[in-house]
Amino acid sequence: MLHGRKSRRESVTQHSTARGGGRNTESIQTCAGYSLAWANTMSSHRIQRVSELVKREVSRIVLELNLTNCGFVTITAAEISPDLKEGRIFMSVIGSAQQKQHALDTMERLHGHIQRELAQSIILKYTPKLKFFLDETEDRARHIEHLLDELGGDEPND
Repeated sequence: MLHGRKSRRESVTQHSTARGGGRNTESIQTCAGYSLAWANTMSSHRIQRVSELVKREVSRIVLELNLTNCGFVTITAAEISPDLKEGRIFMSVIGSAQQKQHALDTMERLHGHIQRELAQSIILKYTPKLKFFLDETEDRARHIEHLLDELGGDEPND
């Protein structure tokens, strides 16, 4: 006790022992009277914002590259890990299967350049190490629509 007042540590310790003894995770996560439960929500919101920023910047960098014989390349999404050390970039390529594979190979080959440009354009504690993946959402959607059309054509009309 300092000057007739309990310190915050003593208050938290007494609070946790009064609830049934031992350590209580709720009391440990309390700092200066405020709960830290919002930290996980805030963290995921920040990761979403960082992912969107990385997506925009990688899109800008890819636009500046001369991607010949790769079809039409679009960056559709970015997923950044919570520790900001790894990132997955999803790209959609309009073109043949060969153009899709060539675009993916080209992005992997230019990985160092893209990484360096990203590090110079955004300020983060860590620049995520990027890995590129083909986004085949449109192809799957087109396939599902085709299957639904086939099913719809078999039903008799009233």
